[in-house]
Amino acid sequence: MTLPLSLNIPSWLADLLCATHKSSAANKRIQTIWVEQPVLTTSFYREYLGFYVILKKGRGNEKSFLIYKLGNWIWIKSTFSVEYSTSQHKNDQRLTIYSKSVEKYYANLKAMMRVVKHIDQTMNCEKSFSIKDCNGIEIVYRSDISN
Repeated sequence: MTLPLSLNIPSWLADLLCATHKSSAANKRIQTIWVEQPVLTTSFYREYLGFYVILKKGRGNEKSFLIYKLGNWIWIKSTFSVEYSTSQHKNDQRLTIYSKSVEKYYANLKAMMRVVKHIDQTMNCEKSFSIKDCNGIEIVYRSDISN
């Protein structure tokens, strides 16, 4: 028998998660990645990429974390969860992180991470580069040119 897990979510976070309006470039959309070790992955994103842990949920192998940095929200979920078996996004996971200072992140991360695509500028002045995280998930840093 398992006991129900009570979860208190701050009202500002509930408003954000249940928002029906669209906002800026990041759209306040929460991206989800599925990993075998959510605790280690969260540590990687916190230590190397500067994300903050906003919410921790679950127990044992089914832990998940909501992390945040400068308008970018990511759910890190366990592949051991029941939810994973019904997920459509099991292969080829990719995250997009929007930033106003892509060059600064590139300079800091290129020495620590495996760079998949070096910094590049498109015709509409959008700069981007790609790295791989500790799980092999591609992370695309893209300039936020909406403002």
